[in-house]
Amino acid sequence: MYKTGDLVRYLPDGRLEYLGRLDQQVKLRGFRIELGEIEAVLARHASVRQALALVREDVPGDKRLVAYVTGDSPDASVLRAHLLRSLPEYMVPSAFVALEALPLTPNGKLDRKALPAPEASHGGLEQTFIPPRDALELVVARVFEETLGVRPVGVRSNFFELGGHSLLAVRLMARIREATGRELPLATLFRAPTVEQLAALLRQESPLPWSPLVPLSGGGEKTPLFLVHPVGGNVFSYTGLARQLGSERPVFGLQAQGLDGLGAPLSSVEEMAALYVETIRTVQPSGPYLLGGWSLGGVIAYEMACQLRQRGEEVALVALIDSYVPREEAWPELKPAEAAALFLRDLLGSFGAELMPEWEQLEALEPEAVLARVLEVGERSGALPPGAGMDQLRILLRVFESNLRAGQRYTPCTSDQRLLLVKAGEVTGQPEDGGWTAMSGSNLERHVLPGNHHALLREPLVQQLAEILREALASDAQESQRRALQA
Repeated sequence: MYKTGDLVRYLPDGRLEYLGRLDQQVKLRGFRIELGEIEAVLARHASVRQALALVREDVPGDKRLVAYVTGDSPDASVLRAHLLRSLPEYMVPSAFVALEALPLTPNGKLDRKALPAPEASHGGLEQTFIPPRDALELVVARVFEETLGVRPVGVRSNFFELGGHSLLAVRLMARIREATGRELPLATLFRAPTVEQLAALLRQESPLPWSPLVPLSGGGEKTPLFLVHPVGGNVFSYTGLARQLGSERPVFGLQAQGLDGLGAPLSSVEEMAALYVETIRTVQPSGPYLLGGWSLGGVIAYEMACQLRQRGEEVALVALIDSYVPREEAWPELKPAEAAALFLRDLLGSFGAELMPEWEQLEALEPEAVLARVLEVGERSGALPPGAGMDQLRILLRVFESNLRAGQRYTPCTSDQRLLLVKAGEVTGQPEDGGWTAMSGSNLERHVLPGNHHALLREPLVQQLAEILREALASDAQESQRRALQA
């Protein structure tokens, strides 16, 4: 036996499939990536004749994964969705470039130096995937996914480029009407063929009735899972987790009051929990309930469990995703500029954007100057929709500040509630049990994943997080069946 350097895998029928070369392994942003595996998966798509993946550094310090494809007019969104069915998100190129043919040297070998940068290519398919950023964009994206059978759909994915045609257009607009209560002419889709554009048109009419409840994934007959917003108030950080959990149970997000700019943010964790308890009972009138949340969301979910148990309801599980019991010592009052700087850091971290090297200096600026910087960086990174404007930022900051102070003031109850804590290994300065043993005694199950606070909800860690949750939910189902048999 000897090693050839070829990377292969066994197919169910016993044949070997060639995936590339082991010497094509690269490291990008801390992940080891097999370029040959990306190329092999791309080549399996019907529209692709040849595929090549590589890491480019056209701007010093900015390395990115790029795919070059030849074939029958392949579309970036379709290819990205195709790759995500087989590969983790960190192995999906950030840019796709369409070529008539791969460049060759006079000797007939691939000429990598002749490959164009994505920006310079007339056939470029570069399209950074941007997930939905508010409740309306999420509704429209889900309708696109259900109608076209393509997942995931980003806010700049084009309906017609994803395979849409006139019959599907009629179906799509009917589903938009069912989901939003709005009647739009069919011709609207030609004027606004992306999720982002269609959502913008829908916003021009009277606003949708606000609700804390945001469906993140549908289908399935199992008990719903309710995930509470973190300090920023939005629930779109959970979209990847909901996708990883699959379609066996509905997953709902609970977003903060005040995000629409009409209602005032709630000022205490207890008030938020009371509102969300009433909200989830409209979907699931009685327990056992499955609750969870990331960061502050886990704290609010715990308070919801306390209130439900006081009503005599059963809460089967509270999942705490890097959530910590608030400390008892008094917190200093934040200056407006300090709160705005923390808001920027949270916003960029949630979308995986790089923190600005000068972010600590923002605390010395006036709040409006900080918000102007937030707007600039947020739009450039895709963390904010185009044209968000200072007014919308002030609304988001208001919700952030209110939630931050509510969490600082909260004192949790003690109970024998079953808790699942998934902690980020890179977080320091917090107890290993998050402080939850003092709340629930021996009913705490702990896991640690390598990475920082925000990385838990992004690839590749979100896959491990979803697996931990699936196992916890499965064990709860088995326990419920056992109790039912004993009853």
